[in-house]
Amino acid sequence: QALEPSAPHPPMPRSLLAAMVSVAVVAELGDFAAFLLLGWIALLRPGEALRIRRRDLIFPEEIAAERELLFVALQEHKTRHGRTLDGPQHGVVRDPLVISYLRAVVRRKRADHLVVALTHREFLRTWRGVLAALGTSGWQRDGFPPSSLRAGGATWLYMANCPRPEVSWRLRHGSEGSVRHYIQQA
Repeated sequence: QALEPSAPHPPMPRSLLAAMVSVAVVAELGDFAAFLLLGWIALLRPGEALRIRRRDLIFPEEIAAERELLFVALQEHKTRHGRTLDGPQHGVVRDPLVISYLRAVVRRKRADHLVVALTHREFLRTWRGVLAALGTSGWQRDGFPPSSLRAGGATWLYMANCPRPEVSWRLRHGSEGSVRHYIQQA
């Protein structure tokens, strides 16, 4: 790995995220909009977001929460068999408008249904199509792959003066070096 450093994930700008969500909502692609919002706000890896089932979204009313918080239980995460942060992990959404939207997206889904009910091929076609509709290079070499959502959300938090340990916690990184890498790449 030292000889072949990994390619950085370009952070998606917030304005591009907003545009993509707007296109998805107008085109009635609720599942895809949910993917975008969860990837950015809950700082999920694309594979994590695509494997979330309805039962993994824990809404405030389901736990008698006193605050408007949505927890995203991650049953299958990247480090589930690793040495750091092994065991259950979660993401969190604190925005009441996003929580309300996600509630509407999943209201008719059964507990075992995927939140993003798209095949891998459908997902990539939708990703590329939305970016193309916005006139961005999007998927090209210099564009934004799905992994740019997580990097963009983390960078936006840092630039909004969120303390680095909080950003690290929300990214579910086991080392401070990992979060520094994310932010410095940005």
